[in-house]
Amino acid sequence: MIILALNAGSSSLKFAVCCTDSNTFPMEGIIEKIGTPDIFGVLKNNGEKLLLTLGGKDHQAAIQVVLATLFHELKQSGQSIEAIGHRVVHGADIFHSATLIDDSVIASIAQLSPLAPLHNPPTLEVIKAAIALYPSLPQVAIFDTAFHQSMPEKAFRYAVPDAWFENHKVRKYGFHGTSHSYVSAEAIRRFNLCPDTSNIVVAHLGNGASATAVRGGKSVDTTMGISPLDGLVMGTRSGTVDPSLHCYMKNEAGLSVEEVTDTLTKKSGMLALSETSSDMRDIWAKHDQGDSKAQMALEVYSYRLAKEVLALLAAFPSKIDALIFTGGIGENDKRVRARLLESLAWIGFEIDHELNQVGGDTKGQITKSNGPIAAVIETQEELEIALQTKALCQ
Repeated sequence: MIILALNAGSSSLKFAVCCTDSNTFPMEGIIEKIGTPDIFGVLKNNGEKLLLTLGGKDHQAAIQVVLATLFHELKQSGQSIEAIGHRVVHGADIFHSATLIDDSVIASIAQLSPLAPLHNPPTLEVIKAAIALYPSLPQVAIFDTAFHQSMPEKAFRYAVPDAWFENHKVRKYGFHGTSHSYVSAEAIRRFNLCPDTSNIVVAHLGNGASATAVRGGKSVDTTMGISPLDGLVMGTRSGTVDPSLHCYMKNEAGLSVEEVTDTLTKKSGMLALSETSSDMRDIWAKHDQGDSKAQMALEVYSYRLAKEVLALLAAFPSKIDALIFTGGIGENDKRVRARLLESLAWIGFEIDHELNQVGGDTKGQITKSNGPIAAVIETQEELEIALQTKALCQ
């Protein structure tokens, strides 16, 4: 099948045309800085780059350009898109697997938008625009939260009144499910781990970040909670803070709940700590120039990452088999990887600095062979979206 995988972020739209017979991408690309005057897009067609001309700034305008361009390019080769798969960040406990999109699914995604305010609304824009342009094509929602529905109750329950859980679904959900699913399965394959008993921690580190304990190919715990705000320190997101912070800032600074949440979501994290940028490359550059804020920010980031990874080990009945780095930071930032592995040396990780420098050997491994495996595996969220879409549409 020829499937279009769409991955809408808060300010970006990744897209890929996947030929699922060969798991190849004849066309793929990204539109970045959506919502700003600096919006731009690039399409790679069999290796050749094409700049996209964008007539608007929002996600709806972006998807219209993407679909029109892809339709034209595919028509030239006598091909056409047979189905469209959409990554959706929050599906709560409503959606446990890939789901064909209809009006009721759209309504549920909208209803869940307060739990993922940076992601669900732009995804809805993309879904509605795609349906309007291709009403006859099957369109499938792939939920980030679905992979984590295997978590046991002891991992996903909060210690709150039962009525909150029963009536308002207050619990941990977890995110980055398409990435954690793909990368953990790929680690099992590459390193010949037991599919039923392997213990893997996947660290998906990007502007948004989460780590997940994967036991026998299934999520058993993860760092993000009811929303993608919890857990690790991220680009503009605070990660875990004291739950009383909202009340405290209301009383002390006169801020509303919405204002505190907006700050924790869009103006915190590495941006707030470094007072420089949310981009790790910029922060490392300041760090190397001796900037104390950048140095402190990276100390906090590294410490919290090690702390959360170690906490996930409580989900395993025996030793960890592999720690996998993925995402833009996980795949490209050798110093972040080195700092974490040095913190975990006491449980057996022995970093190979030469392999870490180049992003790993042919399998991605960056540790020496006499301890647990640490490796870099490029996430393929668009491929995972396409494969799940194909499975539902066949």
